[in-house]
Amino acid sequence: MPLNQRRRAEKLHRARKAARHEERNKALRRKRVRLNVRRLVLFLLVLSLLIGGAVAITQRLNTRSDETLAPADPAGTEDLEVFSEAQAQIPMGSSTPERHIGVPKKASALENLIKSYLRRNGIAFEQIGFSYYNFATDVSLNMNEDEIFVAASIMKVPINMLTYDLIESGDIDEDTKLTYTSRDVEGGTGILQGEPIGGDYELREVLKLSIVESDNVATNMLYRYLGGVNQEYLLDSLARVYGIHSYGGNEMTPSDAMNILTLLYENTEDGGHYSELLKDMKNTNYNQYFNRDIKGVSVAHKTGDYDGYFNDIGIVYDQEPFAFAIFTDNIPYPDEVMANLGKIVYDWHIEVEEPVTSPAINDQKKP
Repeated sequence: MPLNQRRRAEKLHRARKAARHEERNKALRRKRVRLNVRRLVLFLLVLSLLIGGAVAITQRLNTRSDETLAPADPAGTEDLEVFSEAQAQIPMGSSTPERHIGVPKKASALENLIKSYLRRNGIAFEQIGFSYYNFATDVSLNMNEDEIFVAASIMKVPINMLTYDLIESGDIDEDTKLTYTSRDVEGGTGILQGEPIGGDYELREVLKLSIVESDNVATNMLYRYLGGVNQEYLLDSLARVYGIHSYGGNEMTPSDAMNILTLLYENTEDGGHYSELLKDMKNTNYNQYFNRDIKGVSVAHKTGDYDGYFNDIGIVYDQEPFAFAIFTDNIPYPDEVMANLGKIVYDWHIEVEEPVTSPAINDQKKP
């Protein structure tokens, strides 16, 4: 990309970033207003229930007073005995707890659940980096959020975002075709490595393959198209535009990941220009980690693993959408640990009264 185009793109990105920041502040103010309204409604509801209960008790007392003046009714007594038997057969605590949508929860409870799980499985606290943010209530939890981890394929998300930004600004054409060259060859995940060198692929197809298939060849084609052989310049651009710190390689912190997830969330509402990326993240073929045991909700996410580092970042589109980022460093059975942690987080998020805590990993792996 020519230098003048890069400068225009960076200038546009900075302006957009400031606008997004202001828009986010406005959104936060609107959320606080909605939260206060919900609290008021909840208070009025509780108050009405208390008043209704007091009225019902008064009426019942009056009825009992009338019954003491009337003769006993054998039929009525028999009905009461049958009703009492039916009540005795109802197990205590069998009702489903009510969710309190929009009401902030204490993140310390989630932190205790995660730390307890790690202790039971002999995993050191330093081996995990985790962040959670509830877009509806602003509740957050951060654990080792500024520790540096190998990002692996997580880096494919901001590379896609940069490409869609340049399409949106008009600096590149979405109908551009990229050629698969010998410089792009790489093993690992993906399907293009099995295709002949020299083929032409539409830019949109390359973007999709880099996320859905986590295709390394497609990602190398994007790197080459966006930054030529100067990938250090490209990574530096990502740091300036998306708040991803430059650590001298393919590295990231949970805080970095939350920065890009927030931008992604804010620019996919109402048909934002990251909508296609969001769709690809929802349709990824890799669902073996954080969201493996989360059912019934849509999850847009990206996994990454390399040389003992296993990661997953994304957005869970529950009634209260939340972003998550989990990075690991040489933990045992990473697929099981991350799936179990995902279930613990989601159960806490939806207010399951007693979140299911998985047994120790060693017990799960026994024949």
